[in-house]
Amino acid sequence: MRARMWDKLVVNCLINPITAVLGVENGRLLEDMEALSVLRDAFEEAVRIARAEGVRLSDGLWEAALEICRKTARNRSSMLQDLDRGRKTEIDALTGALLEAAERRGVDTPVNRTLHRLVRMLERRARPETEGRS
Repeated sequence: MRARMWDKLVVNCLINPITAVLGVENGRLLEDMEALSVLRDAFEEAVRIARAEGVRLSDGLWEAALEICRKTARNRSSMLQDLDRGRKTEIDALTGALLEAAERRGVDTPVNRTLHRLVRMLERRARPETEGRS
């Protein structure tokens, strides 16, 4: 059960923040080599975090994440929709949780940390009443 929860967390930490930052539908991540590269780098960091936590992610999780992008190609992620509507996103619950585990285990996470920061900046832009708060 714990491994399945981690699988879901990892996939959501890949697709949601990157689509939110880029402002694109899920399938566009597969069409842009730079976006795909960021997706892969974020995935590799998440795998290292899971290992440090003693979690074995499902075999083929990378391919599963890509398949989700294909199957939901025309979807706008919930994180992107939240930004579009000026609502707080789930970035802290998703990527924030991943970053907390990384910090506990001493795993470096420059890509996921940057994605977290970028989404938080976009949240503040979309929600001016929270300007200056973190």
